[in-house]
Amino acid sequence: MTESQPIHAPPPWQLRGQGYIILIRCSRDFGEHCAADVPGLAGRALGGIGTVMVVDYSESAVGPYRELLLVPGRFEVEGRKRFAVTDILVSSQPSVDNGRRNWGLPKALASFQHHTVESGNEHVRVSRDDRPFAELRFARRSLSWPVTTALAPGGWHTLVQPWEGRRYTTRISARGRVRPARLTKCRIDDAVFPDFSSQRVLSCLQVTSFSMVFPPAIVEDAA
Repeated sequence: MTESQPIHAPPPWQLRGQGYIILIRCSRDFGEHCAADVPGLAGRALGGIGTVMVVDYSESAVGPYRELLLVPGRFEVEGRKRFAVTDILVSSQPSVDNGRRNWGLPKALASFQHHTVESGNEHVRVSRDDRPFAELRFARRSLSWPVTTALAPGGWHTLVQPWEGRRYTTRISARGRVRPARLTKCRIDDAVFPDFSSQRVLSCLQVTSFSMVFPPAIVEDAA
């Protein structure tokens, strides 16, 4: 296959990797800011617990790639409180194309640089058009424990994504090991990615290894 040919990778996807999960308490105003240009979510933000994820996928249906995503709390969709991704940047064009097609995820392309600094701490820089817009540094600890979405209510690992006049509902499953971490540096250019440093950080975890399944989405016409 030549580089110019698109890769069509239908679901389900089985992914493996590692990364960081930052839990934040989002204000309704922050949620509205994040969704202002997202048809189907604009004006529907409820705030609450949200998530920032920095992920290094070692295996996926389109090969390895890296990702930065934001779920700024919940939104009211069809009278129900739902989680949705408003911003997601990845290092692979096939991930962009298939993420939009398969699950309505608003993926865009970016460049990622990871390096380990003193004492095993990790520094992540994300750029677009050769311009860094996000710098995150994490300190981590040694204790880890297993986690699985099987123990969580379904709504906590279900995404509802409006995309091009349709609504994609996807229930994700995952398992892995996590350990405590700390976000020690956060610099975000809000013109490129919402600056979540204005919100309260509740917890930070390093996922040392995980496996995740993205099944086919339920696709409906958006109201």
